[in-house]
Amino acid sequence: MLGGALLATSGCGPDEPASRRELDPQGATLLAQAQRAYLRGGYERALALLDSAEAFVAETPDLWFLRGVVLTEMYRFDESDEALQHARDLDETFRSVRFNLGHNAFLQSAVFARNEYRTALRYYRDEERLLRRAIRRSRDPKDVRGLSAVLTQIGTTYARINRPDSARATFTEAIAVDSSNALAFSSLASLQRDAGEFEPALQNALRAAELDARNAEYRMQVGMILFELERYEEALPYLLEAERHRPWDPTAVYALGNVLVELDSDDRGRALLLRADTLEELRSSIDRAHMRLFKNPSDPIRWENYAYLLHRAGRTAEARKAINVMMTLPGADSVIQ
Repeated sequence: MLGGALLATSGCGPDEPASRRELDPQGATLLAQAQRAYLRGGYERALALLDSAEAFVAETPDLWFLRGVVLTEMYRFDESDEALQHARDLDETFRSVRFNLGHNAFLQSAVFARNEYRTALRYYRDEERLLRRAIRRSRDPKDVRGLSAVLTQIGTTYARINRPDSARATFTEAIAVDSSNALAFSSLASLQRDAGEFEPALQNALRAAELDARNAEYRMQVGMILFELERYEEALPYLLEAERHRPWDPTAVYALGNVLVELDSDDRGRALLLRADTLEELRSSIDRAHMRLFKNPSDPIRWENYAYLLHRAGRTAEARKAINVMMTLPGADSVIQ
């Protein structure tokens, strides 16, 4: 629901137990239950368990970090920032807090056209420095992967503020730090493609697809670059697979339709192009509903409408997340009756 950024890059994140500190046993149990509830999409239960845990482990940053992550999922950014900043105050070395503060700023810039990208960059750079210090002490593979992930998000932010050279350099550095970072390869390929550098873009897109073979977006990227190179037969299997996994994505459907037209499968290709037009209208409706959510995340009707549109598009996992958030809000029962 929140896009491609990570919620945790290293250290104690929401997907791992808060076991790196000596905690009150009852508080530790409640924290673990809250983490599991969050991972299952039970945001209301996660927050309730965190409220209970606070009586036992109020001074552990794990609690406040997880609270901040859950609140971000609910687009309650001011409350999320407050929780994350409290986690940072409790432990200046706590991983991912600064990354998530940056992610909150990044998301709000993307939606509200606020000039928060530089705030996001400042937080990301703070996280980068923390990770580099940790790596100098002990080259933990998890910290190395985390540094590469942070650099990738820094590059994405540079791209958003129209600094392509800085973005390119940062993606390249992310790859140098961790050559298994598929997103960095794909992000670099996007920049190269935009600059008309199709052959190097293709090589980096292929590498991303090889590293994460289940990611349909990477397969689609390869197919679209091959299409632009007029290598239609090579593009076809990539785009067929992308459309199979993302039948709701107008970009995937449109690209496949164009390739089929070029390969003389006119009837099927034109049918797909017509379907892509319909899907593009639906995507526009989804984007508008998403924008309305950011402006009023406490309105269960807006979440229900967003979930309905996602369900219509076949994006069922995202629709379930939206419903899960809706169920935490006052008045949700009357919406679903």
